[in-house]
Amino acid sequence: MSFSFDLDTSRRTAYFTGQGCCDYVDFCVALNGLLNHPLYQAGMTIVWDWQRCEILLANTQICSLVETMTRNAGADQTHRVAIITSIPTHSSAVTFQKYIEAMSSSYRAMLFTSLEQASHWINASSGSSFNEASFAGMSQPPGATAFFKVKAPAPRHGNSMQWKSL
Repeated sequence: MSFSFDLDTSRRTAYFTGQGCCDYVDFCVALNGLLNHPLYQAGMTIVWDWQRCEILLANTQICSLVETMTRNAGADQTHRVAIITSIPTHSSAVTFQKYIEAMSSSYRAMLFTSLEQASHWINASSGSSFNEASFAGMSQPPGATAFFKVKAPAPRHGNSMQWKSL
């Protein structure tokens, strides 16, 4: 169906929220919209919120998307990608995460089940490590770097746009 897009320039973060069935074309339209946006800065943190959508991607398509997403990132700092999904073992999310970390040493990806926890992770200062011990009792699914079972209302960010594939 489509992704809505919010850009928070003060945090150098792009937020994508999917609804309905989202396929390769939907991802390409959203990602190209970000990369061509006048406020886009190479290596921005990206949050993919897949809680309200069905992801229809083959592994080769995920690989192509990750290659496009990580192409212009400099190795001078760590860039973060948060993937939020209501299904902790979501195969596309786990595959997306693994490709990101395998294809670019300057990127770190993590899986979450809430925007609140993803935001906490992406907003952590680059000099400090994310402390998973502060989330006692949380467990991670097989193949995931992190998984948090926290529900919270999703904040909205400025510069909202929406792209739809035709």
